[in-house]
Amino acid sequence: MQTGAQILFAFLLSLAFSGRFTSLDDFGLGTYTATLVLTVITTTLIATPIAVRAPCAARRPLMDHRPAVSGRPPVLMAT
Repeated sequence: MQTGAQILFAFLLSLAFSGRFTSLDDFGLGTYTATLVLTVITTTLIATPIAVRAPCAARRPLMDHRPAVSGRPPVLMAT
């Protein structure tokens, strides 16, 4: 889903450089602007959980997967 939103965003940005873009009326320009803004908002909302989760995952302690010694459960290792 994120890739699709990014492709749509890139496509909308490339439209502004086409020759027919200058001949848009007010309705067409408003529709383009609204679609571009909504695409930016959508891409931001989709990417935010990814950007937040990455630093949190880096700080999370790793599980030690060594075999238990004398019946003890695995120990959390601080990184």
